[in-house]
Amino acid sequence: MKVDRSSDNNVVRLMRDDGSPLNSGGGGGNYSGMEPRVAALEADMKEIKSDLKKVLVDLSYLRGKVDAMPSTLQLIGFAIAIFVAAGVTRFFGH
Repeated sequence: MKVDRSSDNNVVRLMRDDGSPLNSGGGGGNYSGMEPRVAALEADMKEIKSDLKKVLVDLSYLRGKVDAMPSTLQLIGFAIAIFVAAGVTRFFGH
């Protein structure tokens, strides 16, 4: 296998020992259909990035809601306060 870098510095073409290009994926060994496929992948990535930004906004909203919720210790304290208030009311209420 040979590596051809002669035509473009940014493109590396893998060649067989006889000089013919290697077949790639489903592309048939040439680069004629690669540009539309790359363009489609780039468009999909833009959509994925946009969706990810929306998810991050929703996540930060949910984090704010969770941070505003009372902790377990606060809920236990509230329950104890209600039992104490009920006991005091019952003791002094009669």
